[in-house]
Amino acid sequence: MNRKFLIYLIAAFLTASAAVSCNSDDDYETEPYVPSSNVAITSFSLGANSKILANLDSVHFTIDLERALIYNADSLPKGTDISRLLVTLQSSGANVEFNVKNGTRLEADTTFTYSNSDSIDFTGDVRIIVTAADEVTKRIYTVKVNVHEMLPDTLCWNRLARRNLPSIGSRVVEQRAVSYRGKAYCLLNEGDGYVLSSIDNPGNNVWTKQEITLPFTPDVRSLTATDDAAYILDSEGALYYSYDLLSWQPCGTVWKSISGAYADKVLGVADESGVLKHVAYPAIDGFSAMPLEPKFPVANTSDMIMIDSEWNISPVGIITGGTDADGNVVGDTWGFDGTRWAKISMFPIPPHSGMAMAQYITFDVASNWKVTGYPTLIAFGGKLPDGTLDNTLYISRDNGVNWNRGDSLLQFPEYIDKVMCADALVFSSKLSVDSRSALDEWTAMPAPKLPVWCSFLTGVPASRATEDITEWDCPYVYMFGGTTSTGELSNNIWRGVINRLTFKPLY
Repeated sequence: MNRKFLIYLIAAFLTASAAVSCNSDDDYETEPYVPSSNVAITSFSLGANSKILANLDSVHFTIDLERALIYNADSLPKGTDISRLLVTLQSSGANVEFNVKNGTRLEADTTFTYSNSDSIDFTGDVRIIVTAADEVTKRIYTVKVNVHEMLPDTLCWNRLARRNLPSIGSRVVEQRAVSYRGKAYCLLNEGDGYVLSSIDNPGNNVWTKQEITLPFTPDVRSLTATDDAAYILDSEGALYYSYDLLSWQPCGTVWKSISGAYADKVLGVADESGVLKHVAYPAIDGFSAMPLEPKFPVANTSDMIMIDSEWNISPVGIITGGTDADGNVVGDTWGFDGTRWAKISMFPIPPHSGMAMAQYITFDVASNWKVTGYPTLIAFGGKLPDGTLDNTLYISRDNGVNWNRGDSLLQFPEYIDKVMCADALVFSSKLSVDSRSALDEWTAMPAPKLPVWCSFLTGVPASRATEDITEWDCPYVYMFGGTTSTGELSNNIWRGVINRLTFKPLY
């Protein structure tokens, strides 16, 4: 089989989906379980009302017979009016009553016999009392219609979470941030010297900073970290390696540029007797220096992202955008499978150089309002062929084969400058039910409206956890530095997150 075609197939089939759902943080009141099928609610749904919400009758409700809870795990969109909803339910009981209190429409407690023509005010506390035919056995169910308190699928970059680059002095000329052995490292050129800063998690904002002396003049932007070492080029293209980013040793080879990190190897481009070739260090079995393909990027590419799954024989490393040997700006995605490079993008990003790229997650909401999360590549920033900078965020759910402009919820706010050659790192922070309240600042962030297509996509629900979740990992995207339109370095670390990921999950 043609190797170029093979790597395309590998990249095309790497996508895996993960179901992610959320609801509000309200705790449900429970009562001891009554082991009687004579007081069970066997089905529950809302009545159709397109004036309130499309496909309202398709909203999935979980009936937890053990805890006597009825709720929609996938919350309805922010602003949904739940003060007048019809209910359709089936029960094994002889009599079903609703008790409503503290709602926006009714101040006093109200109890009435169930009818599918009566509207229920779910802004308050709603209980369903099911009585068996013996008129003695009863079961009280708590019903909750969850509604998001904010736009859940907005990628928010909180102004309050912005930090300066971790420098020692007040002037930073260049910077490069990489993830290495579970930590974030930031190499800074402060004009009169170099500083190396490190941190276990950028969310902690407690950096270890130290001035370092290098035996060469580094190309700061070339710093790349593999699984077991860091590599950098000097101003003449000589390649160096280090295990701690402090002590550097020469590799004995000269390259034109570094293409990316592939597992424990670093890939690059070298000029061999006037011919540009793909190279690797240390050597890779089965891989030899080969001439570059037309339009292969030799500068200002994105970081390499490693993609691995059960579908492929070996991992695939991918890069996006950059500048080719003739100085042309390109937007294609290229993949390396361990022995060969190939262009894998079928619908690429428009030509950009200096884009940042990271692995993240985005969500779709089905017509019945179920939520599905998808592993997603995001790429943003960079310079267009006409020299202007662009902040458009693009996404790919098939590992770089097809790219699309992200919807309005994912685009950058106006208060973030357009930059090129920024670095994107993803680190997770532990959130809990208690710490979530500290994130209320997100609710004040401006956010665009939900796109129309959200109500027409499909999803797959996940199974419920057996125990209530009190803490969870929330992945944040950190954007380091970047060069502005004036050519100056942006002295910023921005932290972004999809709002939905900060919600307490049920699964």
